Amino acid sequence: MPLRDFPRDASVTSHHVRHGDVLVFATDGVWDNLSANELLQIVSRYMTGFQAWQGSDKGTTVGKDLGALSKEGGIIKEKESSLQTMLAVAITGEAKAASQNSRRDGPFAKEVQKFYPHEDFHGGKVDDICVVVAVVVDASETGA
Repeated sequence: MPLRDFPRDASVTSHHVRHGDVLVFATDGVWDNLSANELLQIVSRYMTGFQAWQGSDKGTTVGKDLGALSKEGGIIKEKESSLQTMLAVAITGEAKAASQNSRRDGPFAKEVQKFYPHEDFHGGKVDDICVVVAVVVDASETGA
């Protein structure tokens, strides 16, 4: 019997969000190949690289330019001109590379190995990959 997911298997949740939060909505082609920790590393790399998140002795804070960075054209001299677009493209690229890597066991491969050890499944799982990223911007926090 093939392994597959159905819409009825989706979980529905409700969350409170804050200024500077990043929401990642993605198909199983992403989650089967990248762990939540790997996604956090990608998001953190871009958010800190563009100073949308800033580290200090008090922890991580939201940068003053987050509102501008999240608008179309907010990132100058880049093909992807908003922060959320850059994040979505980066996550998509990492997931695609992982899905085609026969030497790297992603979350899907690890689950198969755990529950079906006789399958000898290794590497990524080629699948549809779609990512939508939302960056939460509170206008009262940006002075807009």
